[in-house]
Amino acid sequence: MRTKHFFLLLSLLILSKSACAQQTKLISGQIFSSGDTTFLPFATAHIGNGRMGVTSNEVGKFQLKVPEKFWKDSLVISHIGFADLKIALADLSGAQKFYLSRQSLAMEDLTIVSPNGPEKMAKYRTIKAVRQQNDTLFSKITLDSAFQLAQRTGQEILLYFTARWCGPCNRMDMYVYPDSTVANTLKYKYLSLKVDIDSEYGKKLASRYQVAAYPTFIVLNGQGKTLKRRASGMLKQELLDFLDGQVMDLEDGLTAGDRTAQLFNRELRGKFRPGPGVAVGLLPGGGNIGFSSRVLVQMEKFDWMIRPGIEYLSRYTGNTRINELVLPVDLGNTFKRVTVGGTRVGIRYLLTPYFGLVKVDGGALNTNTYGLRTGVEFFIGDTSNLALTAVYNHGMKGGFNVEKQEVLNRGLQLGFLLAF
Repeated sequence: MRTKHFFLLLSLLILSKSACAQQTKLISGQIFSSGDTTFLPFATAHIGNGRMGVTSNEVGKFQLKVPEKFWKDSLVISHIGFADLKIALADLSGAQKFYLSRQSLAMEDLTIVSPNGPEKMAKYRTIKAVRQQNDTLFSKITLDSAFQLAQRTGQEILLYFTARWCGPCNRMDMYVYPDSTVANTLKYKYLSLKVDIDSEYGKKLASRYQVAAYPTFIVLNGQGKTLKRRASGMLKQELLDFLDGQVMDLEDGLTAGDRTAQLFNRELRGKFRPGPGVAVGLLPGGGNIGFSSRVLVQMEKFDWMIRPGIEYLSRYTGNTRINELVLPVDLGNTFKRVTVGGTRVGIRYLLTPYFGLVKVDGGALNTNTYGLRTGVEFFIGDTSNLALTAVYNHGMKGGFNVEKQEVLNRGLQLGFLLAF
């Protein structure tokens, strides 16, 4: 019996080792439109019949690790409005560039079914039916006629650039425009014009206003001045905030290609912008106020921020002076972001580990110090150009007065930061 169990365990060990040793092939690349070579965000790249796959990021890049058992299959890349691209995995190696050809789709046949199951089938709505209903929210007049009418009524003009193959546009057709608040705003507050960019008239307007991403919303006054614009699909509240004047993106003379990259980065909050900065701070406590100064580099991506730097701190606690030279790394996550008077403001959590050297009461600068700061930061500007911070500095080592048995490097720290 023991021999039988031994061989059984040995067989399982061999099988598990074989499974762990299975090789994988890394497929990576970036997906573009073959017509104008712009990147395609949120395309799908999957193996054969969809047994595994990934979605490209906001700039069309993806990575897919393919197990050895799938190496004889094909990679299929798909994006709404484009023909599928199928390539044998055996022909792929390393980073690649993939180009998809635009394709017209019959969206009228697409049906959206309630996720609650077959018993809710009676409540389904087709893209065609909903689009026809939403079309009543937009005026059929030309832009020139809209300018004349706007000058008489004082209304602003909303240009909505869209296409039947536009995925975010279709999602807004289904879930945003049918809302009564949105519908009333489009129909009565604005002179709303829907621009099909596949029509000749739509192509001329898209070229005139340098539209290169869809959907794009542009608000004009009666004199033709651009008041604000946004290029992205939006949820109900985002659209209402935009229409109520909460989001500003003025004309800045960018080319269509530059604008595409800028708008994707801004609207998807996919920033990764390293920039230098300086900071000064106050260290209240113990009846005395110390100060700090720092030089830094700030980087952001989506709602995350990393900010390494070098900092000098000096403070008194009673008659004891403590100086520190530390290397802090701020880690931040934005949990609230709003627009006030056309200016982006927000609040983020801060977590800052640090390490450095400390000198107490004229001693040598050779004692290690490290600790952790936690707090919040209020920032002003789309890329956190100006910020006020409030953190608690929890020193874990260094800055300890042996005679008085007290820790000197703990307490509140207030800061003012400017990133360029």
